[in-house]
Amino acid sequence: MADRLPTSDVAGEQGASLEALARLATALSRPFSTFPESRFNPSPLSRKQVEALSGHPSFREPLERFFCAQLTGKRFTISRKQATRMPRSRAGRLAILMMTEPLGEVERAALLVAGAALHRRVLDSASKSQREHLRGALGSEAFHVATLEAPMLYPALAGYASERLCQSVLSEPQDAARIRLVGLGARLLAAAASYGSRTLAKLALKRLSAGTGPSVKSFSRHDLQTVIRLLQRRMSPWAAFIG
Repeated sequence: MADRLPTSDVAGEQGASLEALARLATALSRPFSTFPESRFNPSPLSRKQVEALSGHPSFREPLERFFCAQLTGKRFTISRKQATRMPRSRAGRLAILMMTEPLGEVERAALLVAGAALHRRVLDSASKSQREHLRGALGSEAFHVATLEAPMLYPALAGYASERLCQSVLSEPQDAARIRLVGLGARLLAAAASYGSRTLAKLALKRLSAGTGPSVKSFSRHDLQTVIRLLQRRMSPWAAFIG
C-alpha cells in the first residue's frame, strides 16, 4: 500500500526503538547510577556499609536488584505491548529520557518547563529584587524562557503555576526556591510523559528528589505538544531523540 513505510525506514524505526528500550533497561538495572543517593533506604545497613558492599562484584548486582525493587515497588510492570508502543510516541520517548538522561539534564529540562509555567507571575513581579530572586532560582536560561519566550510560544502553561507557589518561591532562599521549581517542572514533564507511559512517568518522578507535590490535573494533549515544542527548541540532544 502507498501509505506503508519503505522497508529500510521500518527497519530504522525498529532499530531506534530497540536502542531506546536498551537504554531504559540499563537505567532500570543500575539504580546506583540512575537514582540519587537520597532515594535509597539502606536500612538495616548504613550508607557506608552499602557503599563498601557495592564496590565488591559479588554484592553489587544483588544490592542493585534489591534497591531497584525498593524504588519500583511490587506493582511496577511494563508489558511487552507497552514496551513496544512506548518508543513510538514522543511522550513515550520523553518518559525514557526522564529515566535515562543524566539527572542534571532532567533537572535543567524541569526548570525550563517551570520557567514557562511561571512566566505570567514573573512578568507580574514589579520589583527588581523579586525578578532577580526568580532569576537566581530559575537560572538564566529558564528565566529567559519565562520572560522572553513563554508569553508568545508557551502561554498555555501559565495555568500550572499557582499564586501560592509563586509566593512561596519569592519568600524562600534561592536554593529552596530552586528545589520547589524543579518539583513543579518535574510534575509537568511527568504529566506529559504519562501520555506515553504512566508507569514510567511515576518512576521518573521518584528519580527527582524534588519531584514531589500536588499532581498536575487536566494536562491536555495540547499541553503535551507545548512541552515537547519547548524541549525541541531548548534541548537539542533531547529534540533529536524525541523527534
